[in-house]
Amino acid sequence: MPKTVDEIKRNHLAGCVRAFLDGKQTINWVMAFIRGHRLPKPILEAILASAQPNADPARYEELLSTCRDEGLL
Repeated sequence: MPKTVDEIKRNHLAGCVRAFLDGKQTINWVMAFIRGHRLPKPILEAILASAQPNADPARYEELLSTCRDEGLL
């Protein structure tokens, strides 16, 4: 069964978040994708929560703080 557009967006954004948390990309880069995907707040929260266990704490907090400052969370 083919994936829905929402599933593709979620998977893509999860990969973008992981790239930032792994130090491969900048905050501006990942925020561009977060803003562009326009996913509902609960889905964004779920993506961030699932990435937290293996994340660098400083980068994770930077991402959460930026999302909150922009009203995305």
